Amino acid sequence: MKEDLSEVLSDLWRNRKTGLFSLSVLNSNRLFKIFIKEGEVYRISFGNLRGAGCLSLFDELDFKSSFFLPSIVLPGEREDIPPTSDLISLFKITGKLIDLKKYDNRVSGSSNNEPVNNLNRVLEELKAALVEQVGPAGLKAFKRIIEEKWQSVPSPTREDLQTLVNFLKDLIEDTKDRQIFVVAANRILSL
Repeated sequence: MKEDLSEVLSDLWRNRKTGLFSLSVLNSNRLFKIFIKEGEVYRISFGNLRGAGCLSLFDELDFKSSFFLPSIVLPGEREDIPPTSDLISLFKITGKLIDLKKYDNRVSGSSNNEPVNNLNRVLEELKAALVEQVGPAGLKAFKRIIEEKWQSVPSPTREDLQTLVNFLKDLIEDTKDRQIFVVAANRILSL
């Protein structure tokens, strides 16, 4: 379902959410990342661009999908960017629509040695989380890891999937992106 980007950001602001709001960009392997702490945007990045440099390109970008990872906080001060209310207004003017992927925050009481239900769903979500961090190249890398390194058993357990996550996280060079992937993967495995 397509949603107005300004409404999504406004909702995160009103509810004083903390985390990373990541947007995949059409025809790019880079992500547009919005870091939020207690509802306030404090950092924006797009590839190597940071802060106001990202905003100068914003109108030219088309977004495919988005993903919100709660509780992700980067150290450091707020970048030189407009206040969150101004960003919401800017995003409203552009009328950008996004496909917002929502993830359930439930925590399962399952043991690490029990077979995983919905293995295909878990694998697809792990693949999507990897692609969110490394871009489209993550699709081929995921397939290669599955075929060459991870030996899936007929009924893999959470422990088996954690081994897969460890292989996948090693594909991510950037420390922050690796941390974001691990948080997302652990959330996926806990469902």
